[in-house]
Amino acid sequence: MRDRLLEIRLNEYQDHWPTVSLIYTGVCRNDGTFLRPEHCLYLLEKVSGHSLELGAIARQKLHLATP
Repeated sequence: MRDRLLEIRLNEYQDHWPTVSLIYTGVCRNDGTFLRPEHCLYLLEKVSGHSLELGAIARQKLHLATP
C-alpha cells in the first residue's frame, strides 16, 4: 500500500480537535487498484502504534490532466 501513497498532510483548517483532518494523494492504476481512505488509516496505525478510526470521508477534488 505504501507504494500507492504519494503525499499525506494535515489539513491546516482544523475545527474540531482532537479530531484531525488529513489530505492525501494516492495512485490509481489502470488495473483498478487505488489507495482507499481505509488503507491510509491502516498505514497510520502501523506507524503510530495507536488505534484510530475514520470519521467522515469526503472527496473534494479531482485533478485531471491531458496527456
